[in-house]
Amino acid sequence: MTMNPNLSKCPTCGRRKLKLVHSDYSTRVQGRAVVVPDLERQECPNCGEVLFDCAAMERLDALRTRKRPASHASR
Repeated sequence: MTMNPNLSKCPTCGRRKLKLVHSDYSTRVQGRAVVVPDLERQECPNCGEVLFDCAAMERLDALRTRKRPASHASR
């Protein structure tokens, strides 16, 4: 994956040094905890902002658009 080369600073705090991270990413989707294996992203060591490129966003969106199993629908 190639991160956006135009992103030279954090859009939240303005820090100019973002860290490229390539590891499992934990998040919540439809109220449940999920781990996305081996997800590349940029993180700001100052404020914790997480930035994703298009490929990473596609992986995250695929999780969000998946339908939950019927047995969990009523919970």
